[in-house]
Formats: sequence, C-alpha cells, structure tokens
Amino acid sequence: MTLNDIQGTNEEMILGLQQETFDFFMKEFDPHTGLISDCTRPNSPSSIAATGLGIAAYVVGVERRFISRAEALKRILRILRFLSRVSRGLNQMRPATKAFIITF
Repeated sequence: MTLNDIQGTNEEMILGLQQETFDFFMKEFDPHTGLISDCTRPNSPSSIAATGLGIAAYVVGVERRFISRAEALKRILRILRFLSRVSRGLNQMRPATKAFIITF
C-alpha cells in the first residue's frame, strides 16, 4: 500500500497513514544496531532523532496492533543496548556502521 492507495472514511484514511508512517520505522531499522535511518536513500545515516521517533512509534504500534509487544520490546532493547555500549566506549563501531549521536 502507498499513500496514493489510501481511500475510505476519514478513520480508514488516518489508519492507513498511520500504518504507512509506522512501516518507515520497520523498514529503516538496522538489524545490528537497532538505529533507524533518517531517510529511505540507500546508505543513509541513522540519527538519534529518527531512532527516538522509532522508539515512540514502536510503543504506539503495539497499541495500534501494528507490531507485537514482544517484537517492539526486542527492537527497543537492541537500540538501548547498542547506545549503552557506544556511550561506554565498549563497542568499536565498524566502518560499515553509518550513524551519529549528538548530545546537546
């Protein structure tokens, strides 16, 4: 389904838009780090902003039944464990990992 395919009542269209938005976070998830790409371009970097929105999307996705609670928990824990390792300097990021973490 694409945004152009969404039709129906207002509620159906909103649900379709929510599903499409949620699917971005599912598709742009890095299976090694859990981080989420900023956009759909190939080799796009991940950011803490997109990843943070992804965590929120997983929580909402559970409530909307877009994802199981177990799968959401698995993805969120992968993110948190990766960020924990990076912040402690215990993880040597591989050159293939294109991500940045900015702290203000």
